[in-house]
Amino acid sequence: MIKSIAGSLIGIAIVLAADTLIRIVISIATGGPVMLFRYDIYPGILLGFSVSLLTLVSSFLGAAFTITYSDRKKKVGAIAFFLWLVLLRYGQIHLVMEKELFIPILSLILSLIGGFLAWKFFLQKKPSPSTVSSESENSPKSRHHGIDSTQS
Repeated sequence: MIKSIAGSLIGIAIVLAADTLIRIVISIATGGPVMLFRYDIYPGILLGFSVSLLTLVSSFLGAAFTITYSDRKKKVGAIAFFLWLVLLRYGQIHLVMEKELFIPILSLILSLIGGFLAWKFFLQKKPSPSTVSSESENSPKSRHHGIDSTQS
């Protein structure tokens, strides 16, 4: 369980690092300031939406790391990641509430979608033994390399 919680914290660190890197690249390209939580500093609305859309990717990567890092309690790690993610995005919304609200809420929604996509991809149930055995009965039997005694 400790490994799951540590994985969730590392996953949130991945989200923060990716979001920061995205903002730094955009700020260098536009020559503007680097602000880690605001979206209205970018010229035009397209860059703010782009940063918001990239939160989906960073959240997917953080959740994917969290789920794959955990050995046994993958769901505990994923739930802890979602808790940290909601707290992070809520803090972001709370900090910029007076100046802007739509894009930070969109970032929260897209972050949750990215996390749920990772949940869907990496927490798939393994096929049951009856499904695996029925599939192996229907598949043609493979032949081993060697001398075939049936041929004359």
